[in-house]
Amino acid sequence: MNAMTPLTAEQRLETALLTMMDHHIARYLMANTKGRLSSGEKADKHIILSNIYVCNRAGLIDTDGAHRVQTLDGDFAWRIVHDATQELTDYLDEVIGFPLDNERPDTFSFIRPFFDEFIRLADEAWDKLEIKELRNR
Repeated sequence: MNAMTPLTAEQRLETALLTMMDHHIARYLMANTKGRLSSGEKADKHIILSNIYVCNRAGLIDTDGAHRVQTLDGDFAWRIVHDATQELTDYLDEVIGFPLDNERPDTFSFIRPFFDEFIRLADEAWDKLEIKELRNR
């Protein structure tokens, strides 16, 4: 039996973030399948994914605390991340090849591509933000 190659600290943190997001990504993708279209669930899961991302970047452990992370202009960081990632969520078929016309796609095979693109777009948006000091609850 071969020994598993240990992950770096960065790989472990990425895996932890994916673990936090994978259920919500799967539900988001399912809500986009033919015959299951649910705009309410899509909107809810997109907000949750944006909140998880913001809390991860801001060092918060309570995703309900994402509303505390604001830019110097007073915008909510989760909203900016949400808007930036619509480039993915509005074009799943084009960006990651998700089959919108299939009633039973292999949703789980699209979790990693969705995650990678979501993080890429969110990182681009986040890196442009000037974040205010966190306000207290």
